[in-house]
Amino acid sequence: MLSDNINILKPYLSNCYSPYSKFNVASSLVFPNRNYYGINVENCSYSLTTCAEKSCISNAITNGVDMKDALYMIIITDTAETITPCGACRQVLSEFFTQDFIIYTQGTNNEVMTYTLGELLPSGFIK
Repeated sequence: MLSDNINILKPYLSNCYSPYSKFNVASSLVFPNRNYYGINVENCSYSLTTCAEKSCISNAITNGVDMKDALYMIIITDTAETITPCGACRQVLSEFFTQDFIIYTQGTNNEVMTYTLGELLPSGFIK
């Protein structure tokens, strides 16, 4: 199931808009009956860039899903050996998910890494 979801996500990498960093990222939030996708969309003013993880979360929220139903997130890249979410995305993830939420990542080394949100953002700022 995880490998199938990774393979479904891979074509989204070709939709990334990353003319500045050349760093493509695609993500998927996996729910029991549907997945929601996001890609990174850069801007020449880097702080205005939309990360794939935030794009994915926005896509799910736009479609009215209950974020508590998410099973896990996948984040992939075809431009680096490994990947983890940036600090801003870790904080955004903490808005919607618990410390034990699972995040899978895969880079060009094809190794699937498994993290909990708590491992990626210990002692995060929470509401």
